[in-house]
Amino acid sequence: LGGGPGGFFDPSGNPVTVTNELVNYGWEFVLHCHLLGHEEMDMMHSMPFLVAPRGPSDLQAVDGPSGVLLTWMDNSLAETSYLVERAPDAGGPWSLLAELPSNTVDYMDTDAFSGTRYYRIRARNSVGYVTPFPVMSAESGPSNVVGVTRP
Repeated sequence: LGGGPGGFFDPSGNPVTVTNELVNYGWEFVLHCHLLGHEEMDMMHSMPFLVAPRGPSDLQAVDGPSGVLLTWMDNSLAETSYLVERAPDAGGPWSLLAELPSNTVDYMDTDAFSGTRYYRIRARNSVGYVTPFPVMSAESGPSNVVGVTRP
């Protein structure tokens, strides 16, 4: 998240003013020098670290009249969303079915199908401003893969 010595800049290199807003900084630490002169030369600034969340586990799928109900175990302390992925084969290719808010532990896939579908879930952690700085994301490894077969 570009910044540090010399001030903060947008992706085009233009200087910007940073205001105090509620922002997910991820795992933020402060680089600090105890020499007073250095504080005046921007030697004290934040250093954000983007950390991938722990992946979900124990994914289960129950096929019912309303669709396929997916449930999983939330193992993360800091996810910002969950990615529900679906594939025609257990090895992929995987496509994004839905992005769900943090702390979600279930999803209903209501699309009609015949044959077999496979599902997996990944946790995502996104940090940063929406604008003018880019948002950075890191994703966990996938959960276990489950398949549902219909005639």
